[in-house]
Amino acid sequence: MGQYLPMNALRAFDAAARHGNFSRAAEELCITQGAVSRHIAVLETHLGIKLFVRKHRRIELTEEARRYHKRLQVAFDEIRSATSEICASSKHNVLKLRCLPTFAMRWLIPRLARFREQYPQVEIQVSTSQQSPANFEAQGIDASIEYGLGQWPGLEAKHLFDELLIVVCGPKLANGMPVPRYPHELDHHVLLHSLQRPDFWRQWLQTAGAPQVPANTGLRFENSGLACQAAIDGLGIAIVHLPLIERDLETGRLIAPFNLIVRNQMAFYLAYPTEKSDLPALVAFRAMAAR
Repeated sequence: MGQYLPMNALRAFDAAARHGNFSRAAEELCITQGAVSRHIAVLETHLGIKLFVRKHRRIELTEEARRYHKRLQVAFDEIRSATSEICASSKHNVLKLRCLPTFAMRWLIPRLARFREQYPQVEIQVSTSQQSPANFEAQGIDASIEYGLGQWPGLEAKHLFDELLIVVCGPKLANGMPVPRYPHELDHHVLLHSLQRPDFWRQWLQTAGAPQVPANTGLRFENSGLACQAAIDGLGIAIVHLPLIERDLETGRLIAPFNLIVRNQMAFYLAYPTEKSDLPALVAFRAMAAR
């Protein structure tokens, strides 16, 4: 007998031995009953022994085949165990990341191409939610982009960037309105608001020395990403996080009419449970986010 092992024949033998029936073995393996019979014949020739005897409508293992199958089952269990370990190991290269919707659209997605070039072995699964902090167990995630002060019980938090509020608009405004030159001129413009950040305009106008401008008028959107897109389309003036619109400023899709950036205590963080900190995919993402 040579070193070659007829693996398909071994699988057919294992299935037939467990079921005591070629038809059910064929169903398990998604092949025909005739194919099972041929595989058994190949294995019997290879081993030089008889594997089954037919009794009434059932097949039974010969004594030699019974001993052989017992050892084969141990081998198949080892194969299944090794396969499970490899599959579990490969999952370490998957990062399940939850983001705020605007962060995902305006910061993460533009950087994913570079990340995939540098870490082709890492798969990122991105989900979005406004819930903060994220429920890691319920959402089945490894890490989350959080907005706050960086202190969440049970989580490590890596600072990404501070909140820097900047006023922006498209290069052309609707109805031919001129781009404002001074903060007090905002009184004549449509202000674009995020329902998630209702105090942004009030904070900025007070810092800009224009508290007389009504901070609660204008159009309201579910999140800053929608308000930003409305600004790009010329619907009005938005107040957004500078790190999330830097590329739009570089390309001219947005302009910043005032030389004023307001910083507050809040910031964006990459948060994750301590037990996840050494996850290879998370280590790679932290390295990318730090640049």
